Amino acid sequence: MATVTVRPDAISSSTGWNLSGTALQEAISDGGVSSTAIQSNVTCNFTCTFGNSAAYTGGTINSMVVSAIGGSTGRGTPQADLVLYKADETVLEEVTLTFAGAASTQTGGTITADLEPSVVDGMFMVFDPNSTGMFLAELFVTVDYTAAPEEADPNPAYVLLNSGKYKITAGKVKIL
Repeated sequence: MATVTVRPDAISSSTGWNLSGTALQEAISDGGVSSTAIQSNVTCNFTCTFGNSAAYTGGTINSMVVSAIGGSTGRGTPQADLVLYKADETVLEEVTLTFAGAASTQTGGTITADLEPSVVDGMFMVFDPNSTGMFLAELFVTVDYTAAPEEADPNPAYVLLNSGKYKITAGKVKIL
């Protein structure tokens, strides 16, 4: 089994953050904790879609785990409700994450039901923190998958022939 990390690739709506649109998306998906989005209003949320990966195409999705790196802006212990949806708006996971003080990584449960590559490719999330005040540095989904089996080349460049008699009925033969 292998894993791949998918990150937000677009923000379709947001309110109550110091950043919006592409700037918000880049801050929470750049793979580091130095750039952050900061909650700037008690009413705060965003909806994002996730990038796709060719790594699991044709394979089997075994599980997924949602993770967020964030922390408090100093007024308490913030919580954020995350709802991960399939493209058809069926809920894959609903979880509340609690962030303390400095940046920490919080994870949801392991999702194992109804998973296939098209589900991962079409999923989106609503991220909705409470009014305490938080910053968000990263948001990502770790996808555990089994790669598709490699198919044998139907036209191999070389054929290994052992001793014996062979009848060639068509094609070209090059003897090296």
